[in-house]
Amino acid sequence: LGKHSCLCLPAHTSLVDGHCLIQPLAHVAASTQLDEDVWSEMNQFALALMRMWRADDDQDGLFFEMSRGLKHFPHMVMECVP
Repeated sequence: LGKHSCLCLPAHTSLVDGHCLIQPLAHVAASTQLDEDVWSEMNQFALALMRMWRADDDQDGLFFEMSRGLKHFPHMVMECVP
């Protein structure tokens, strides 16, 4: 848990072992609407994941953005898949 974002596991079935989410604590529809501090903290989580995956299994990561609840409470998450 960071000051502006958190690293968590998917609520349902993971795509693969190691699949996780990085999400801002505030409701934001897209990463382009994030404050610089929030985006920087999310990138620090992503870099830490990449270092972990490379050290453990010599894997790379795929990061993609998803947005949910656009009509009521928009919330973006960054999906992290090794």
